[in-house]
Amino acid sequence: REGAEREGAAPALRLLREALPALDAEYGWWMRTGDGRSAVRLEADGVRAEALLNRYVVAASAPRPAEPCRGGEAPRHVRDVPVAVVCVVRRPESWREDEATAAGLPPAAQARAWSELAACAESGWDFSSRFLGGELGGEGGGEGCGKAEEEPLRSLRTAAVLPVELNAILLRNELTLQRLHARLALLLARQAGEVSGEG
Repeated sequence: REGAEREGAAPALRLLREALPALDAEYGWWMRTGDGRSAVRLEADGVRAEALLNRYVVAASAPRPAEPCRGGEAPRHVRDVPVAVVCVVRRPESWREDEATAAGLPPAAQARAWSELAACAESGWDFSSRFLGGELGGEGGGEGCGKAEEEPLRSLRTAAVLPVELNAILLRNELTLQRLHARLALLLARQAGEVSGEG
């Protein structure tokens, strides 16, 4: 029985050793804080404790190009985003629409518009009204930014929203990673002969 248990644990141990580094890296990417990063730290106040929540955010300085994604390096229009994520958020069929959305805006507002369009696409809730609000010209709009009523996608504020479903998914990932790391530790201890029994 003991030999069969060890034999059955070997594939699980191998899988955990191979998969956990990639799972940890993906989770770590989501938990980076700072400007243009996915994790946002909310300070404690009289009602709630400090919290670290997540959002969809992409830093882009041009509309997503029409050419297909290539492995190895991130396209120059995206900053600090893994290539795998860049491939997911691209919408080559919308390049003209993205260009038109930002047409006539000042350069900084164009970059914000393209970033918000990419972040909204990344969310999987493409252009949901929950991400709309405010204008891209700065505080309360600005010269040359146009009217949000005429071009609603100019008012996207995806990076300002902390979506409940994204944070629920990441919480589930945290709990799953915790269980997987505990399982790996148990299997390694059993392999070393330190622990016996079920786990």
